[in-house]
Amino acid sequence: MKTLYLMRHAKSSWKDLALDDRDRPLNARGRRDAPEMGHRLAARGPLPQRLLCSPARRARDTARAVAEGAGLHGVGCISDERLYFNGVEGWIDTLRSLEDSLDVVLLVGHNPDFSAVVCGLGGLPVQDFPTASLARFALTTQWSDLRPETLQLIDLDWPKKG
Repeated sequence: MKTLYLMRHAKSSWKDLALDDRDRPLNARGRRDAPEMGHRLAARGPLPQRLLCSPARRARDTARAVAEGAGLHGVGCISDERLYFNGVEGWIDTLRSLEDSLDVVLLVGHNPDFSAVVCGLGGLPVQDFPTASLARFALTTQWSDLRPETLQLIDLDWPKKG
């Protein structure tokens, strides 16, 4: 059985409106929430063997902070263009391209894609999840065979959930 974590990036800053969308950093709340979600991920387990994220700075920074909070040493974050506002298909393509030797993976991206993927794969009504939300799924097949019916939503967590 494989484990898939999907995460919406932590809260980002809109302070500098001249920045390109890809360059927006995390704000103070995001810098606090991301490592906290890493602590929760570590407590829940299992720990990811691979982290993939959108190339946007806020997603990369979220992935790094989660890894640090979870105590993941030596697990770098790989940027994947398909996770930057490419819809559900981008997320699914990314997952299906993973090596089947990987058992636990974390993907960090953006809304509305995150909510659409979590709700679509988890069989939930579409809703908007808060920043730094983390969904955990169990996968009963290989990554290349991923389909909605092969995934089971185990839990959803977000910073204010407690």
